[in-house]
Amino acid sequence: MKTTECYTLLAERGFHESMREVVDAPYAVVGGLALQATLGGVIDWKGKAIQIDEDVKLPAVRGNGTRRDADILVVSTKGSTIQRAKEAATDCVGDTLVVSTFGLRPYKSNRRGLLDFVGDRYYDGDDGGSGSLYVRLGGQETQMPMSSVEPWPVVNQKDEVVFQSLNPVAQLGAYMWRSVTGIRPKDKEKVEALSHRAMPAGRIKDLPAAYREELLAASAQAEKVRQARERMGWTAVKAIVLGGLEQQDWAVRLAQGSFDGLLASVVGKQ
Repeated sequence: MKTTECYTLLAERGFHESMREVVDAPYAVVGGLALQATLGGVIDWKGKAIQIDEDVKLPAVRGNGTRRDADILVVSTKGSTIQRAKEAATDCVGDTLVVSTFGLRPYKSNRRGLLDFVGDRYYDGDDGGSGSLYVRLGGQETQMPMSSVEPWPVVNQKDEVVFQSLNPVAQLGAYMWRSVTGIRPKDKEKVEALSHRAMPAGRIKDLPAAYREELLAASAQAEKVRQARERMGWTAVKAIVLGGLEQQDWAVRLAQGSFDGLLASVVGKQ
């Protein structure tokens, strides 16, 4: 039985064009689809693109038999825009991939209460206008450059835009600030590989100057959460609970399977 390959599927179905036609806001595919393309492709810092060839592959079905996720960040605070993105993506590839969409949260409503296990992006402006972007978790907040949500095209050997993603530093930063536990055990190898891909010599100076601010901001937010966790308050309690779940195989399988929607508030997306 032939295994469906994600990047071929997205290109053949015209995923990027479908999203552009329907969604009136920038979008970026995140998670495993973006990570594999970034690790296996060529990073064009100057052209703000990731080039992949036929050797960069990702099966649509994981080794444990679950379907791969298509996690999509919509650069908008409008629920109707995010819903249109979900419908467009589902119509295009929902028969093969598990589609989830999420957007920016309005800054004025940046309270998640007891379910604040994972960080989110908050925006204090209007779509298409001027505003500032923040990440927030457990009462800790850091302003992020808007470049961290600027989509980059992922282009194949036929010069087709397969989908849009985030730049490598934005992807790396999301792993750093998104969880109350810090970098999750299951993500450590990914983070190491992505860090080496973006900074081959292991130095921030390996990055173009324009992207160093992003990494420093992500590191600052991660450090704020780490300090809050060590004070043994509510942040520490949530870290202990989530950390315990992350060590359980059944919880990981649920997060990768059909119950992903139920766990979204705890598992989080990039």
